[in-house]
Amino acid sequence: MIHSTPTNQIARDGRRGSVRPFRVEALHTLALFALAIAQPVFSTIGEAPEFLVAHNATPLVIVAFAVGLALIAPLAIIAVEWLVSRIYRPAGKVLHGLVVLVLLGIIAQQVLDRFLDLDVKLLLGLSLLLAVLASLFYWRSATVSRMVSIAAIGALLLPLNFLFVSPASRLVLSKGGDVFGEVSPPKKTPPIVFIVFDEFNPTVLLDENKQIDEVRYPNFAALAKDSWWFPRATSPYHLTTAAVPAILTGKRPGAEQRLPTFADHPRNLFTMLGENYRMNVHELLTSLCPGTICENDKKEFSSGRFGSDVLVILGHSLLPQEIASEHLPSLAGGWHGFGARQDSAFDQQFLDIQRAMGGKLKKKTKPRFIDDFIDTVGGEDHLNFLHVLLPHAPYEFFPSGMMYNSTRYGFGSDMDVWGDNQDLISLDYQRYMLQVGLLDRKIGELIDRLKEKEMYDDALIIVTADHSRTFSRKHFIRKMTTENAELLHVPLIVKRPGQKEGRVSDASVSTLDILPTIADELGIEHVWDLDGAGLFSSDFPERERIALSVYGEEFEFPWDEVVRLPLLDWQLRTFPPRHPLDDLQVSHRYSDLIGHDIATLSAEISPSGSDVRLLQNLHSFTSVDFGTGFLPAVIDSQITGEVQPGSWVLFALNGKVASVSQVYAQDEDGQHVSALLPEKLFLDGFNKLEVFLVVDESGERRLIPVDIETTTFQVDAGRSVVTSSAGQEYPILPKESFGYVDMLRLEGGSLAVSGWSVDSIRKKSTDTVAIFSGEEFVCATNPSGTRPDVARHFESPDAVLSGFSIVCPLQDADVDRSQLKIFGISKSGEAGELLIPPA
Repeated sequence: MIHSTPTNQIARDGRRGSVRPFRVEALHTLALFALAIAQPVFSTIGEAPEFLVAHNATPLVIVAFAVGLALIAPLAIIAVEWLVSRIYRPAGKVLHGLVVLVLLGIIAQQVLDRFLDLDVKLLLGLSLLLAVLASLFYWRSATVSRMVSIAAIGALLLPLNFLFVSPASRLVLSKGGDVFGEVSPPKKTPPIVFIVFDEFNPTVLLDENKQIDEVRYPNFAALAKDSWWFPRATSPYHLTTAAVPAILTGKRPGAEQRLPTFADHPRNLFTMLGENYRMNVHELLTSLCPGTICENDKKEFSSGRFGSDVLVILGHSLLPQEIASEHLPSLAGGWHGFGARQDSAFDQQFLDIQRAMGGKLKKKTKPRFIDDFIDTVGGEDHLNFLHVLLPHAPYEFFPSGMMYNSTRYGFGSDMDVWGDNQDLISLDYQRYMLQVGLLDRKIGELIDRLKEKEMYDDALIIVTADHSRTFSRKHFIRKMTTENAELLHVPLIVKRPGQKEGRVSDASVSTLDILPTIADELGIEHVWDLDGAGLFSSDFPERERIALSVYGEEFEFPWDEVVRLPLLDWQLRTFPPRHPLDDLQVSHRYSDLIGHDIATLSAEISPSGSDVRLLQNLHSFTSVDFGTGFLPAVIDSQITGEVQPGSWVLFALNGKVASVSQVYAQDEDGQHVSALLPEKLFLDGFNKLEVFLVVDESGERRLIPVDIETTTFQVDAGRSVVTSSAGQEYPILPKESFGYVDMLRLEGGSLAVSGWSVDSIRKKSTDTVAIFSGEEFVCATNPSGTRPDVARHFESPDAVLSGFSIVCPLQDADVDRSQLKIFGISKSGEAGELLIPPA
């Protein structure tokens, strides 16, 4: 009598297709799930552990994630298979076959997509064919069945490799060591106020004498008058996650990958002072201060956001690259918040979008982080540390802290490289200067607070930045190249305790010198091997060159090259110094008109009748509410009619000339015009906006009126029809989707939305996108942004100009996301709802 063993059974399965034991099928599901789904995700996150740092993931969270992905998720599928099999075994067999087919198809698609450049339809077709063939081998071949069984061992090894071998393992295994007690107690404990700004090119502060412009930036100048100012200061690195740890440790970033955590940087400012100072620490993108001494800076882990971002990573792993790039948020440009980004380079780290229970979106702007810091600043034996993502782009704040509608991350760039339109670069620089003005205001508030608490005189105050950025045509914005040495030039101001008189040092100093300087000022003795030196030590080294390694590429620059101020001459011509920021405008042939009453200009205003029209919906000018902290100050619109690139457009706000800008060609979008209107011309309530073409002919000047769009809309309670303020009705097609929302965020009393809208029946870009909260109209815009991905999806060139991006003022502090409805309105007179992704 021959007994049936599992091996015999598998062999018979291969020959005659008889039923495998369920335990074997479960093992195969586990193995194929690991290959198709778990491995790509583990690979992506394991090689980029910054993702876990950005999400404040603890070792327990990381272990739970690994176990959940490698075991719990496939076990859930296995449980469903088991349940169906218990009810009706043939049905369970069919279900297992479908699971195997899908997982094999995913594996085939991943392999083909990686090595072959195929059309997506051909790719999916070949993947399905290969999956069917592989399934046949799986069911008919005992050898294949054994191979899949053996692969199940890999399913168990994957999470172990992720947790104990991959770069992410350092977050699980490393504790950072006990470094307390390695330094002597300080001989004195003055209050320390230490601010690290982000992406700060110091050229903006300077006048023609290379001094801090005390009219434009009076508080930076006031602090410098009581401090040491180091105009030749540099950073050792051009990226935040390496530059900030370098500041806090005094150690130059090495070629090896190190995480911005206490575990990888145990010897740092916080551990140096932790036994003798109370910590008021506000880290943002780093976690160098251990929780044992930084109770106030404990960062919360958001399971919802973490899960959302893992799903985005999963989508990129499972879908063809072409589909993933078109329909999923990019993984580039940051470590978290993928689904809430405006574009591929819009780092979610620069948004504080907080979601409360019930789907409410609550606002907290970046300036509020500084306010919180100022409010909590402590006195003697307090270390007050702040890293804030300002003046980092996007540029969206006036010096007052009022936010404006930053519809695009940058006008003059594609997020990575500056274009060749100098006017648009100048507009971005103007916005940058205003955002630095906000920091100047906050420095003034900080000084006032310190003086109010009688701390200013005795405090050690340090103000610097992690790195710089460029503003030069055809240059990479943040990428290190041989032409971008200025990325390492940063501001540095140090007020020593008791210092009353300002000094300027021409020494070649580095932010690596800050930690040893603090040690010197406090009289701390240590044996730490630091790359920096005390700024005021008698043996401060002479430095002529700066070197760094960027992903294996070596760079070395003369120190003079890093600090040569390549933008200064252009800045002085374009924005003449010693003028207050309230009057800041780009200098050009018509800049002398700005600020004048429109009625007093020496120009003839032609009667209306021009066919020139701005397509941007400017209804928000009719109901400005200062209480929201938001102004519709950016004009960024397609302009149609008889107008050519190079034409000048004048914007008058409440009777005064607010801006004059040139028309430019914007790829397939046609003619475009962009401008920033000054905050001081806005009124609370109704604002009258007038737009004119400026025409100079035969020594005479004419102003030709330009039509503007201010249409509002209503939607009925049943959401069956949208009605315009002109009375036009647009029936809502209940079964048609007219687009998708890529990004939705609330900040500073404003709602920012971007995405695309296409009439899905006619495959044409819609004419208008209208946004509602319940039945209340919020705002509207006209799609005009180039979306070749959408055109490819619909296989229609008429869908290419379907992109939109708008920032809308909100009257309420809280918005219920579930009540938001967005409709695309087509030129044919019909409307369809846009899909809004879940929070």
